Amino acid sequence: MDDKPVRQGFSDFLQFLGDRQVPIVVVSGGLVPMVERVLARPGTDGNPLHDHIETVAAMNIDTFDPYFKIIAPFEGGTEMVEKVQVMGKYKYQKAIAIGDSLTDINMALKADLVFARDRLQQYLDEEGKTYVPWETFDDIRHYLETNGFPA
Repeated sequence: MDDKPVRQGFSDFLQFLGDRQVPIVVVSGGLVPMVERVLARPGTDGNPLHDHIETVAAMNIDTFDPYFKIIAPFEGGTEMVEKVQVMGKYKYQKAIAIGDSLTDINMALKADLVFARDRLQQYLDEEGKTYVPWETFDDIRHYLETNGFPA
């Protein structure tokens, strides 16, 4: 995991949003320790990536019992991390969702502006939901610089 690079432009994207005082919530279907390990890496400013993140919403794991126990504070319906439930915890004028897979579909359907790649694009096409395609976080930053944030 440590040898896998963070997607191109992520650090600069975090800085871009931070400069505009836009809070960043990382919502992941993964485990908190794995996400935090990635976010502990230094960004282009030399500081850990997590310095630019308001919070991480993901599953955790309890290893103190004889058997591992998944702790999923946002479990709901068929999702271990119900991303729409996480969105509901925050006050925002417009929600921006960035995703790439089936686990992001409900969040994307609720968001005002969606950046989609890979399988999420296929699902959103089927649902008739508009989105902005992306490959790197540089693409997202460029879109927001050019088009502004949703009003």
